[in-house]
Amino acid sequence: MISNDFDEITEAAKGWNMDFQKLDATPFHGKITQCFMPALILGEAHFNCRLKQLGATPKGLRTFAIPAERSLNMLWRNQHVDGNDLLLFPENNELQASLNKNFHIFTVSIKEELLHKAAERTNSLGLAKTIKSSEIFKCNSAQMKSLVSSLQQCLSSQSEDFSGDSGATCNHIIDQLVQLMTASPNSSPKKTTQRRLNAVAAADKYILDHPEAPPSIQELCAATKTSKRTLEYAFQEHYNMSPKAYINNVRLHAVRKQLRAASPENIHVCDAANNWGFWHMGQFAADYRKLFGINPSQTLRCNPKICEPDCRYNKGCYTCRY
Repeated sequence: MISNDFDEITEAAKGWNMDFQKLDATPFHGKITQCFMPALILGEAHFNCRLKQLGATPKGLRTFAIPAERSLNMLWRNQHVDGNDLLLFPENNELQASLNKNFHIFTVSIKEELLHKAAERTNSLGLAKTIKSSEIFKCNSAQMKSLVSSLQQCLSSQSEDFSGDSGATCNHIIDQLVQLMTASPNSSPKKTTQRRLNAVAAADKYILDHPEAPPSIQELCAATKTSKRTLEYAFQEHYNMSPKAYINNVRLHAVRKQLRAASPENIHVCDAANNWGFWHMGQFAADYRKLFGINPSQTLRCNPKICEPDCRYNKGCYTCRY
């Protein structure tokens, strides 16, 4: 699926529970491809702008993330990773990442028992211990390139509802994953300091718990028990923006979600804006338009619940413009 609406992308990702927050004003353009086989789920995602990603991976499966480009650099589960890192989500399948521009990655979701069968098949020792103790593997560039090539070929040749004989293809991909994990030393990526991590988490909660007005930097420092300098560093590291800019970003997304969930007869744009502490409607509309590319009134009028194919707002509507 290709879309200019990040909410459409999240809804189209079958089996995933995702939520995106745009972190810059670049007009969003995303593409996801999925292939469902009897033994695994393959995916490919490509996003052009910076995003905060939360949610969960497919339930009951172990999920891997494989960078498509060696130049990748992102913050994943509060650790800095690059294009040679094979990523294994923990069993609680928590999804948390700060994605840079032109993010491009493959995913593989599989039952853990099939990984152990592949370990026996390939004589790969120590897999059980590796899976329990590690999340990030620093891999050989050539082997990573080979795995990416296998994934590209599979996704380009199969449909989303693939039902053919995929046994050989599945086994080849699973074997490659297992060999990469057991042959590679566990990576020790640069971690964010626990103090900064706690500060960002506490600040996020405080912002959402106080929708009536944007908190000041002093309030956030008090709530997070950190200095202004530490808070600035934490937000630059996680989101590449200042705390003040992030506060405004979170509140704009909150208004957008409220408008998308409502009908024009039930709410006015100014009501949703006021709920999140926006009182200068001209500045609010300008900030909203800069971040999302449309006016807030268009989000309200053209939401998925009420949109029609011939919607008269189609020049600016995410849902109807295609």
